[in-house]
Amino acid sequence: MKFGIAAWCKRISGRTSMSRLIQAVGVLYIVFFTINWFRLLPRKEQQQLPHSSVDLDQTGNHGTEKSLPSHQTVEPQLRDKVRRSGSLSMYAPSRPIEFDVSGPSENAQVKGAGVLSNRTRRFWIRINDGWHGFFAQFLVVMNEICYAEQHGLVPYIFIDGSTERHGPNRYFDVTSGNNIWEYYFLPISSEPPPTTLKERKKDLTFNWDQERAHHISRDAIKAYYYGHSFDGKSNKKRFRSNRYDDSFYYHHRSLAHRVLDAYLRLKPQIFNETQDFVRERFIGKTVLGVHMRGTDKIASAGGGMVIPAAKYAVYIQEFLKWAAESPNVGITNAAVFIATESQSLLDTLVATLEEKYEAFGVKKGANSIIITREVLRSPKYFTRRGQRLEQNIFLDSSTGGGYQKGKDVLIDALLLSQCDFLIHGASSVSEAAFWFNLALHNSSVHLQYEDHEDVAKQTAAKENDDNRNQGGWDSSLSSYPWNRLTSFHRV
Repeated sequence: MKFGIAAWCKRISGRTSMSRLIQAVGVLYIVFFTINWFRLLPRKEQQQLPHSSVDLDQTGNHGTEKSLPSHQTVEPQLRDKVRRSGSLSMYAPSRPIEFDVSGPSENAQVKGAGVLSNRTRRFWIRINDGWHGFFAQFLVVMNEICYAEQHGLVPYIFIDGSTERHGPNRYFDVTSGNNIWEYYFLPISSEPPPTTLKERKKDLTFNWDQERAHHISRDAIKAYYYGHSFDGKSNKKRFRSNRYDDSFYYHHRSLAHRVLDAYLRLKPQIFNETQDFVRERFIGKTVLGVHMRGTDKIASAGGGMVIPAAKYAVYIQEFLKWAAESPNVGITNAAVFIATESQSLLDTLVATLEEKYEAFGVKKGANSIIITREVLRSPKYFTRRGQRLEQNIFLDSSTGGGYQKGKDVLIDALLLSQCDFLIHGASSVSEAAFWFNLALHNSSVHLQYEDHEDVAKQTAAKENDDNRNQGGWDSSLSSYPWNRLTSFHRV
């Protein structure tokens, strides 16, 4: 090696300054490329693991490429669960976790149900990006559970306040414990997470680059159009077309619902508080859920621009008219539940409804058919690219604690999942309602896209034809989902 370096130095010493500079730059480029290549390798033993879309064979070697189930194959597997998916009891702390151990272990294929801790390698699921909101983190967890399933790993979740980029995890609250996941949910494995960082570092885990790559990979569950698609179509083109793709959304909602059915169990205090709210405010009523994503939502980060309150008001008006005219509902048995992190959107919508629809019972006070919750919302504003935006509450360190911020958005999403119908824009919070309750997929309208009314009419027409052929109702077609009301069981 010494001879090689000396000879190289001797060769370039007689060259011009320019040629020496060019060669030196080339060497530096090679060194830089090599360092970054090693930096992107998985941590610990994980360099032996394949990409999420590739399986290991029984000896732990790379096997053949394997896709997650398509929309067509997922649907029949879940239809028997859709009707019970409206019940909070799915996520009750007393319900046993249904472990999926179908993935290969290091030494042998494990078939059927079992205990996760029987698998030989542990996989630490954490959050590496401090800019992730609550359900963005939730999405990371679901996707890494799927990764562990595919590769026969023992997953455990330990999310503390530290991240690799963009500051600390904003939901960390030292008064609530050192693992954010267990503020709200039970552990997913019978094997408890290691309590020390030293022990966790011995396990396989994703760094920021790997977490990001997996988040946008073909097999990953997604909340809206980004990354690589499961069906080979371009999600970038989907986004640019601004059209609703039912197969895209049903595919991802189905996969997420399967993961939550198997692994998610709420902490008793979260479960009880949600259940009590449903029993007090929803039971005996037909409820329209409304989720408005505002604050820092922009086209390049959040699936599209903020939807104005007036657009939601139109649908709420039609729902109230339908309820008032329906012999099976009646205006006194209707309710509208509004969830949002934006105080300005909420104020604008409620003021509009109170002014125009007082005849329907929209008024201030406890007896109003408009239901909202007192949650933390930021009073701050900031400017981005000349646009004045509200601060997202989870990024406002001066308002409230991390635990309460997470609890507010989680219970909002759970309550949205308990509504009979849902209108919403592109948001992980909105999607979480479908992850919890897949039955909402055909009882909702996605307002983010230009063709939302056309899609709703097509769905209504198809369902109307199906029901007419079966001797059911044949009401006039409408773009509103409550005109195809189906039975719904909540608690």
